[in-house]
Amino acid sequence: MYIVVTDCGSFWNHNNPILKKYKESVVVVCLNGEKVTDEYRCFVSPYKMKERKICIGYQPYGPEAEKFKALESVTHKFVIQFGYHEDVLFLTDDNSESLYPFLLYIGKNKYNNTHLCSISPMVYEWPSYNKLLSDVMNEHPSLKSLFYIDISEFFDKNNERETLHKINERMTEYFEANFPRILNGINKMEERSYFDFASMSYVPLTDGFESIDVSEKSNEIKDIDFDISPMHCTLGLAMVPSYPSDDPYSLERAEQLTARIDGKKICNILREQRIKLAQANNIPFESEECPSIGPCAGTCRKCDSEAEYLRKELEKISEDRRVYPQFNVLEEMNNDR
Repeated sequence: MYIVVTDCGSFWNHNNPILKKYKESVVVVCLNGEKVTDEYRCFVSPYKMKERKICIGYQPYGPEAEKFKALESVTHKFVIQFGYHEDVLFLTDDNSESLYPFLLYIGKNKYNNTHLCSISPMVYEWPSYNKLLSDVMNEHPSLKSLFYIDISEFFDKNNERETLHKINERMTEYFEANFPRILNGINKMEERSYFDFASMSYVPLTDGFESIDVSEKSNEIKDIDFDISPMHCTLGLAMVPSYPSDDPYSLERAEQLTARIDGKKICNILREQRIKLAQANNIPFESEECPSIGPCAGTCRKCDSEAEYLRKELEKISEDRRVYPQFNVLEEMNNDR
């Protein structure tokens, strides 16, 4: 599992003491363009802070903001930080900038499960904040779960002189008690879910009220019951054959074959056999000699496409009429020495 915060978050940031227990999984996105800690893994945005000036009027948030654009320019590098087949939990708070990494990541890696734990902003810098989260849930199936709590829940309604320090203390106390419950719920999650405060547990969206068990709230959870460390799955290794075939860059890396000294020889032998197979079965077939020079893998996408063409043509011929010229690759290799 990965836990993602920013250096701009007012509550969820690199200084939050709750995160120390899970430091192996924490990634700090440095939106201000400078590394802010050596305690956690950092992803530094290319944002360059300009000279401070007094600004009057509305300052843009979201896609129009400079910090958003800077992180957006390295979206691919940011997304591949989190491997594949992982749970990625984004922690955001009343600073809307803390949402930037989540908004840029969601939907980019559909092979990971994305989770959002969000505290509402005190000032709605973005219109229709609730609608934003609702749209994300509807448009992005890769968002596996949503935890959303209104920051007003941490206010003392009887104190007109409420301070940010006191609000922060209550939030810290709340999440210190419930963060293990949140992480355990994510780890055991099988379906898209939302966090239900009546039972203090995640509830599948498809089950609705029927699956709410309020007795869960009384269960005290002091620690997580799984290994928090990321699995470090990589394309073409731990996750074969489910790598993202709609990502040309990843597909090329995953399917890249290893070159060998005798690759060209293998290529020529297999090409000759494809020609013989086509002639023996009267299949129209043309194959240009490969122009590649030097070591190769012995086959490539062009070779595979020719083989696929012949396979489909052979299927049109009844099995009792098909002719398969016999040959032995090793023998052919030895004879060609």
